Amino acid sequence: MERPTVLTALCLLASIPSASAWVNLSPSEHETMLRVLEAHGILMGIAFALLYPLGAITLRLLRVRGVLWIHAGIQMLAYAMSLVAFGMGCWLCWLFHDWRDPHYVIGIIVVGLITLQPVTGWIHHALYVKYRQRTKWAVGHVWLGRLVLVTGAINGGLAFRTDHNAIAGEVAYSVVAGVMFLIYFVVILSAHLRSRGQKEAKQGDTVQVGPGEKTPEELHSGAFQAKAFDGAMESPTGSRDGMIRSDGSSV
Repeated sequence: MERPTVLTALCLLASIPSASAWVNLSPSEHETMLRVLEAHGILMGIAFALLYPLGAITLRLLRVRGVLWIHAGIQMLAYAMSLVAFGMGCWLCWLFHDWRDPHYVIGIIVVGLITLQPVTGWIHHALYVKYRQRTKWAVGHVWLGRLVLVTGAINGGLAFRTDHNAIAGEVAYSVVAGVMFLIYFVVILSAHLRSRGQKEAKQGDTVQVGPGEKTPEELHSGAFQAKAFDGAMESPTGSRDGMIRSDGSSV
């Protein structure tokens, strides 16, 4: 009489529509499934609720040499954990014979998009080193990362929607993810406001002259030609380096 109860709990835990996939499993195999499922959830939770936001935050807050590599190291650690957990998830889906659950589908899409991040990040860095200004690859890298980060965190919450016995895990995940994302959004907002203030201050310091006019200093020092050349090298926003720090990250 105890076997159907165990099967029902396992199906509920894994969001499986039926228990047919578990009928031929031994008690030791049931225990293995539970441990793999738990490891999958822990690894994905640490990656998306803690490490990915932390890596993005360090790039904005730290003002130390090599911050770019600190950022990349944290993100690659989270990426490695995601891949291991993804393999576990695919194995469980194969055992369950069910790939239609929204948690599974979104998870596959998210991990696929995450795989693009190291590539876009490296291209962005290489182009910055070459041209010393922000490119479209940088914008794509930043916004793809934000999309994946938010979607992955939400998908982690979906895993708890039918598991009524994992209250402690759900609370822990929600608290950690909530705190990290709050810090993340505050840092992003403050960086945006700081960047806009620097642009306005720089524009306010610019001397306005009429078309074809030169200041007395420019006429005597030849600085007018230098300014014209520099102006041609500026980014569309009017900032010579596109508001990018020396490590290649955007402000």
